[in-house]
Amino acid sequence: MNPTWQIIRIKNIPSTNAYALSMISQNKAEDGMVVITNDQTAGKGQGENYWESKSGENLTFSIIVKPKGLQPSKQFMLNKITSLAVYDFVNSEISTGLTSIKWPNDVYVGNKKIAGILISNIILGNEISWAIVGTGININQVKFESDAPNPVSLKLINSLTYNLENCLERVLYFFDKRLKQLIEFDFKSIDSDYLNKLYRKGVSTDFIYENRKLNAIITGIGEFGHLILQSADGRTIMFDQREIKMVL
Repeated sequence: MNPTWQIIRIKNIPSTNAYALSMISQNKAEDGMVVITNDQTAGKGQGENYWESKSGENLTFSIIVKPKGLQPSKQFMLNKITSLAVYDFVNSEISTGLTSIKWPNDVYVGNKKIAGILISNIILGNEISWAIVGTGININQVKFESDAPNPVSLKLINSLTYNLENCLERVLYFFDKRLKQLIEFDFKSIDSDYLNKLYRKGVSTDFIYENRKLNAIITGIGEFGHLILQSADGRTIMFDQREIKMVL
């Protein structure tokens, strides 16, 4: 599978992921379609989080792919390759060396969030039949109105105004490279790259778990995407993304 990207541009839309899902439901979707809008009015992040994006200033899009042969047990690999692709793009545009991936699928520059990813999978039998890869990358926005604690954009970092079409082309280039790793089942390289780029790996970090503060060190990622921590008393513990939250 090496999709030729089919770009579907919509001026104004509540959610590119929801639009992509409707296309799949109506049997109108094809592998490699990219739904993009300049004005996403109800974009979502993880959980109930809202994704803020000022009209015409950022990238908000969803890629529709058919990851043939990828078993549901390996679905977190889609999160990994997408996070890595966005990391590759952001890292190619800045020279700070501070780009990282915050588990499970945000991209950071220093301690600030520049991109978020939300993936929806449609599973039939023992295979992921469709994946909707929703991505938001802060490009030219300089003022953020929501209560998000730490947003940043390429323009805030580099003081440059970017061409969004060129940015999309480069993101898709990096995504295609990472997708090839997945198609070839090169899970070892994907795992290694993701772990090496992980935000605060090996650093004492505070988390919130069951309304209590937990201090621990990130040591790895489990097979199903769980965060592996070493607690202050030396125990190895694993958490799902819905169970624990990093204190920023």
